[in-house]
Amino acid sequence: MYSPNITLTNLMMKYIVTFEINNERVKNIPLPYKEKKQLYERVHAEDINALAEIINLPTGYSKALDIQRGKIDVSKGAKYKILTNYRSTQDFINSYKSTSFVPISSELIAHLNNLLLKNILDSWETGKFRKFSEIPNEIHDQWYKYRDYYPKRNTEKYFNELSEWIYSGKDNYHKLIQCALLIYEFIDNAPMYVGNQITSILTATCVLKDFGYNHNNTLCLAKALKPIYKEIPEIFKMSKKNRDQTLFTEALLYALSLESIQLKQLYESSHNKTVKKKAESEENLNNRQVKIIKYLEENKKINRAEYTKLMGISFMTSYRDLTELLQAGYLERKGKNKKTYYILKEKEDN
Repeated sequence: MYSPNITLTNLMMKYIVTFEINNERVKNIPLPYKEKKQLYERVHAEDINALAEIINLPTGYSKALDIQRGKIDVSKGAKYKILTNYRSTQDFINSYKSTSFVPISSELIAHLNNLLLKNILDSWETGKFRKFSEIPNEIHDQWYKYRDYYPKRNTEKYFNELSEWIYSGKDNYHKLIQCALLIYEFIDNAPMYVGNQITSILTATCVLKDFGYNHNNTLCLAKALKPIYKEIPEIFKMSKKNRDQTLFTEALLYALSLESIQLKQLYESSHNKTVKKKAESEENLNNRQVKIIKYLEENKKINRAEYTKLMGISFMTSYRDLTELLQAGYLERKGKNKKTYYILKEKEDN
């Protein structure tokens, strides 16, 4: 069974608590469909832009946004193919669940690697765990040169053991710590024949999503690692020299906590601009209707009897209020008869 050499520190706990608080806040901020889609598009364009810099293929935000929107024709040249494949692999991660596919394992890692390098390299090179004698292909990989040498190690088996450790919860390490250690092991082993660096980011993204730490797949790891990516090799070498993964883990938890703060601020900003202000500015809504919209942003649902009691009004007045909100497209009715309740309606693009 996999066993890391790591010491839990106060800094780790500080970063984890920061991340947990912000992650929970993001989960509880409701956004209409259109605004949710725009936020997703923005953070993933920033993520592609960050990844492009990490692998020395700078694009700029405008080009990254075109890639995220599927507007780049890679058939005319392979320059941005790795980035369009990265975008497509994120689409797979959107629907990923270990219960319906496979847990984090050598099989999943190989699948992600295949998706990432499709039509870039020959099929025999993709999704392949390298043998000790094989030097990893350095394409789109800045970390491969820092790997250690393990002539007796079966890397495919080793990463399956790492996966079992993550899912067993045997040592009670937080999933963010396990995510950091997963990336450490990718650098240390360079398990795949090609594309280790980006595959590690994608695999860690799956870990975060599978355990509820990647709401709507908007926590983007390339974007999170960009502020420290130039220091990562040195931090890795120091941890490796000391045979202690504590420093490396602290650095990645720091990056994740910062990204969680930025993501929370982005959700709050989008929420304030598109939900609260819209409701407050609608001249045809009375004060009760504005209040119930705010109420449903935090409490998810309400029935007519609860609304009547909450507002201190008659049953007929509550009927008129709720009917007007339904007709205006603010609310959606669920259930039937006595079990009828109301929720905020997510508006889709026309």
